[in-house]
Amino acid sequence: MLKDEIFENRGKIKILIFNEVERDELTKTCKYIWDIGILNVVFIEITDIFSKIILYNPFTGKLKISVVHNMDLVDEFPDELKNMNGYPLKLLIYPYFNNYDGDHIIRMSLKKYFNCSIVYQPANKYDDIPSIKRSLIDTGTDFCVQTIPMKSSLYVELDRLTTWSISSKEDHIVILVPKPKRVSGLNHIIDNILSVKSILITFITLCSVAFIDKILSTEHLDYFDNLLFFIMATIQVSPYTNSRKKSLVKAAWLLICIIIHVTNSAIILKCILSNSKDTRISTLQDLNTSEIPVFYYAGNIKEFRFKKSHRIPKNIWSDMILANRGNVALVGLLIDVKYYLSEIYETKNYEIMKELLIPCLGAHVVKRRSPYISRLDLLKVRLREFGFFSRFSTPRKEEYLDNGKISFSQLHGIFYLYFCGCILSLVVFAVEHVIYKLKQK
Repeated sequence: MLKDEIFENRGKIKILIFNEVERDELTKTCKYIWDIGILNVVFIEITDIFSKIILYNPFTGKLKISVVHNMDLVDEFPDELKNMNGYPLKLLIYPYFNNYDGDHIIRMSLKKYFNCSIVYQPANKYDDIPSIKRSLIDTGTDFCVQTIPMKSSLYVELDRLTTWSISSKEDHIVILVPKPKRVSGLNHIIDNILSVKSILITFITLCSVAFIDKILSTEHLDYFDNLLFFIMATIQVSPYTNSRKKSLVKAAWLLICIIIHVTNSAIILKCILSNSKDTRISTLQDLNTSEIPVFYYAGNIKEFRFKKSHRIPKNIWSDMILANRGNVALVGLLIDVKYYLSEIYETKNYEIMKELLIPCLGAHVVKRRSPYISRLDLLKVRLREFGFFSRFSTPRKEEYLDNGKISFSQLHGIFYLYFCGCILSLVVFAVEHVIYKLKQK
């Protein structure tokens, strides 16, 4: 139900800001807040048409609703809020980012009716945690209103500095990036097997196996014969039945495969499982490195400073997803992106980037230096700075990460390798057989 959380001043006044909800649900919430001993609560409901102040009468269990006029104006606030005079507090805000209605109400209410002094933070410092810390310490700020989007890792770091924070944890900003292009498993394996490194390692391995067998063999044959002989795989009839065992041939081929995989950083096996040539885009850094153009429809997204970013209307943004070309990156809200990634649309060339962007659509209430913080709250803040009791939550992991399951189609490269080995064995066996016949003559 709640868009934001309780905004309090010295434990005296509490403001609860939320979106439009059912009256029964709101009544139950009011009753719960009253029962746990929070007496001075003011509810402000924000809608597209107007805002309302809602008061709860615990004796009748009913709500008193009054429309708030001119809530969005800087110098005209309703008389209903004039009894919210509080203590002088400092409010740290980031200019040019606080353009949401809810933040505007919070900021101006604090300024006018809690006597907050405003401290401006330069906008270009939005992604620098040390500068945020210094600003809070240098200005003695009690409150920090911040509506800028940020990377999830930065949000976690900033969250450790707060007693509690107001922020939206539902409308995550995500980025649709192209999936790695898939190619034929056979072509992929051939490309890697025919590389100079693979050929060199294969040749050295074959020579080593042939040399070891030559030492252990009772019948010393020509070195060239040994080299050809140990390339064979899965051959059922050996030309030297009396001196060679078929199991030794198979073991030698298996050993060759293992050595090639291990010494060549398992590149063939990796290609079989991934079946792709492109690098997966997982972070903002990967996206900027890839030089892929980025398209967005929300104005605040541009502050992430993509190298090649373009703002477009949302309908064009949607058309680009449905085009399914897989050659651009598209930034949008999670709810919109998931809609176009559903089974209704054939958008198989895009996937959600692993790194999330968190839109902080509310206020971070920073009480690290506040004289009104209790010792228990201060202890919690100290513990949170060391990584304990984190309140940060992300959507379910499986929505952003691969499930790790390997389908049968991803293993077809193994059968290609086996088939190539069998063909190679037959060819070598034929050459070996011809050489053997010629020597008998």
